Amino acid sequence: MTPHTEFQKKYYQQVIEIHQKTGFSPRKIAKLQLVPVSVRQMYHWIAIFEAENGKGSPRRIMEAKKSKEQEEMESLKSRISELEESLRLERPAQPPERKRS
Repeated sequence: MTPHTEFQKKYYQQVIEIHQKTGFSPRKIAKLQLVPVSVRQMYHWIAIFEAENGKGSPRRIMEAKKSKEQEEMESLKSRISELEESLRLERPAQPPERKRS
């Protein structure tokens, strides 16, 4: 990909380098506020870069990453449910408080 705008010229290479050196996902890079680029834009740039370097088509790469994120999200939701249930069982049953007049 040849960056066209000044914004792309400034941050495209940084995003690619951070991703390659650290293995961080665009979401992690955004969370750490390493560059002022949207998560979606970073995914797009990384997918294009990987496709240009023989690692698959941008569409397949994006779909694979999206699928992986969905699996992670479902796993986290399941874990939250387990922890909430565990917490509910650990708390002693307390009678409702009486309203004082």
